[in-house]
Amino acid sequence: ILSHLKLSTSWNYDETYNIFDFNPLFFNHIHHIHSSKYPTINGILNQLVKRPWENRDPMNTITKSHQEALNYLNGKSYREALTDNTLSFDVINQINELKANDLLMQIILRGVPVSDFHQFVQDFMKQKQFQQTNFQTFDNAFLEKFGWQLSEIFPMYFDQRELPAFRVKNFRKKGILSSSGEDTGLWTPHSKFNIEFDVLNESDVNGGISLYLHRIIFPKKGEDPTVDRVIYTPRSFAVKAREAKKIIFIYEGIPNSQSIHTGLSKNRPNMFNIYDEIFRHEKKPEYTTDSIAREEPLPLDIFFPPTNEIIVDNEDSGFHIIDPPASWLSRILGIENKHHHGSFFDAVSHWESQISTDYFGGYSLSCIGKATGKGKASLTWTTPIDKKGKYKIYAYIPNNSYREEVRRTRWSNDPIRDILYYYTISYEGGKKDIKTYAPEESKWVFLGEFKLPEGECSVTLYDIGLPGQCVVGDAIKWIYQKP
Repeated sequence: ILSHLKLSTSWNYDETYNIFDFNPLFFNHIHHIHSSKYPTINGILNQLVKRPWENRDPMNTITKSHQEALNYLNGKSYREALTDNTLSFDVINQINELKANDLLMQIILRGVPVSDFHQFVQDFMKQKQFQQTNFQTFDNAFLEKFGWQLSEIFPMYFDQRELPAFRVKNFRKKGILSSSGEDTGLWTPHSKFNIEFDVLNESDVNGGISLYLHRIIFPKKGEDPTVDRVIYTPRSFAVKAREAKKIIFIYEGIPNSQSIHTGLSKNRPNMFNIYDEIFRHEKKPEYTTDSIAREEPLPLDIFFPPTNEIIVDNEDSGFHIIDPPASWLSRILGIENKHHHGSFFDAVSHWESQISTDYFGGYSLSCIGKATGKGKASLTWTTPIDKKGKYKIYAYIPNNSYREEVRRTRWSNDPIRDILYYYTISYEGGKKDIKTYAPEESKWVFLGEFKLPEGECSVTLYDIGLPGQCVVGDAIKWIYQKP
């Protein structure tokens, strides 16, 4: 198992695994923490210490093996993974990486600063240089230093099968004003910022999330002018099972950007970029005199639709996909239409899924899309209408179609075309076709108001459109209108 771990003696962590790297052969002879009960502890500790937490970029693209590792741990334990011979080399590497980060998260949430933990491990390994040390010795030293034993969290760490699931909303970044009410200088080195967001852990297990503040360190006089350094400074927060809270954090300095990272969780994606949210929707910077960091409890219901709303997402049971028949060549070769995480929808002839913070959803933010066809492929959202009356119907339309159209015109120099989406609203005793324009920004688009009887109501989106266009479906919302 230890051979699966990516170890390095350099402080510069390389994301690409090098099969010709023989550093571990020598590194493991310098010091080794042995445990038959926790076989990967030596590699995990070395991995954490050799890759500084503040230099961990949380915005790396999720690879296929990373996604497979997340899927595996959502239902199976780390201990099971260590003995599962069916896992590929890349997947077990990703599992070890995820669990190493998760262990550091657990240590931080119990009140141990990252810098203190790093210094402790480094000092311990220096004292035990060229020795094989039993983990119990390390654990006793950890107890003496921090007042609790690392092994206390290991039963759940190795055997837990369920992952936390977070809903994150209401990002805000506000410049803090001085007591006189005047702007302290938003973009000066002495600026203070109030950064807040709401979070819900809707799972039955405790979890933690991190606020990453990204700061660019520009080269000083005499240093290489072509080399900038980005510091990823995390601040971690515990979120218990079924807990909802507002987190307010005060940051002294100028973060170039900021994001919420949910780590080892059910969330897809597991990173929320706050920078885009602020500068896309805020016309002017916000200011406040509130300079107190704190956490405030919130009611759970603010994370879910009001009682007069019905929402069917593409992840829900009321959502159905109809794909076009496979081509004769695909049938001969046995190639089936599959749904996966792709980059662009304009080149695919079947429905495929994407994940992005731009999409609607709970802890899984995804949508379904494909290139335009002849109307033989469709997406349908269906819900029971238990209360007859007037309903306003909305479609959440991601801006993929508009972005793809802009991208196309950059290459062709053609004008941007009007992109239309074609829907059909069906209900007991009625049906209506609706056309609407694709939005420039991802948002809820009004489809119309309908008088619906009791029974089922469905909204169908067809793959009709212009050549080179993509069609994207995400969620449908029905809002009951009081008489």
